Amino acid sequence: MLALMGTVLTIGPTGNGRLPGILLALAAAVIYSGYILVGSRLMPHASAIGASTIVISAAAVVYIGIVAVRGPVFPSTLSGWGAVVAIALISTVLPIVTFFAGLERVGPSKASTLSTLEPVVSVGLAILVLGEALNPFQILGGGLILAAVFVCSIT
Repeated sequence: MLALMGTVLTIGPTGNGRLPGILLALAAAVIYSGYILVGSRLMPHASAIGASTIVISAAAVVYIGIVAVRGPVFPSTLSGWGAVVAIALISTVLPIVTFFAGLERVGPSKASTLSTLEPVVSVGLAILVLGEALNPFQILGGGLILAAVFVCSIT
């Protein structure tokens, strides 16, 4: 509950949520939980690279289906292509491989506990990289998330 309340405060309690978005967010949480559990079962049989290859390939199949329906949209500038490569490598491949490598080493409980730090890291990077401002709600939310991680790590 601490992590959930912290996440709400970190994101910003605007009250403008729509039902499809709320349902998709809840579905993402359920899918992510399943992802961790299935990943922990695969890790004794596959390396982090092998498991990552399966996940990335499955995601590629989904995106190919979306492109088949909507049609492709390609970047028109060199910086656009650079952003695509950065998203692919830094925001996709690297996190998935390191998550599976960590999952293999620490197990699903600790991996999921550490994953609760993701909103705090995201806000921190938004401040450092994008120059975003931090408000009191985000500070409180980050504190609640860190408290949740601490409570989970000692139990």
